[in-house]
Amino acid sequence: MEPSKSQASQDQKMVLPMSIYSPSDISRLIRELDNLENQIMQEQIRSKESKLVLPKVSQQLNTLADVNKVDLSQRTHRQTLQTALAAVKQKAPVVHISFSSEPSAGFMEKIATWFRQQTNPYVLLTVGLQPSIAVGCVVRTPNKQFDLSLGKDLLKKSDLLISKFSLKEQETASGRFMPVKSAPEGQS
Repeated sequence: MEPSKSQASQDQKMVLPMSIYSPSDISRLIRELDNLENQIMQEQIRSKESKLVLPKVSQQLNTLADVNKVDLSQRTHRQTLQTALAAVKQKAPVVHISFSSEPSAGFMEKIATWFRQQTNPYVLLTVGLQPSIAVGCVVRTPNKQFDLSLGKDLLKKSDLLISKFSLKEQETASGRFMPVKSAPEGQS
């Protein structure tokens, strides 16, 4: 006996599209699937027609269903997807990244792609704003923090910077570097 199509889809692991990268995205999709289930049940109770017309769903849910080859009109597929999303929400590693300003969605998708290829295919990202960073970012996991900001890098190299500035001041004071003379008036 061959396994049914819905059983085969249950045995496969869910794939998260890169546009779905935060815990709030996962929560939103779980709520949307729950609302979709309720709307379909209400429509079936009200209407005796056998043809089911799906209510409009978000682009993220459409993308998730397409990537995972899930038919949202079938109850078992919706339940499987909802169960998988709940497992991701509960068990997926979460990385917090702080930037000085709000990153674009495209940039966050690239970051999610990198993290999912290098670490875990279900890693979720949260974004924070920290204006004091100026350039770069700070990445936090539950047990590590990586300060990848320019300010931190400059602090590490402060001795080198101070020595370079001191050298320039000494060279200027000794006359090695003469100020550039400006052109006489009328000549350019």
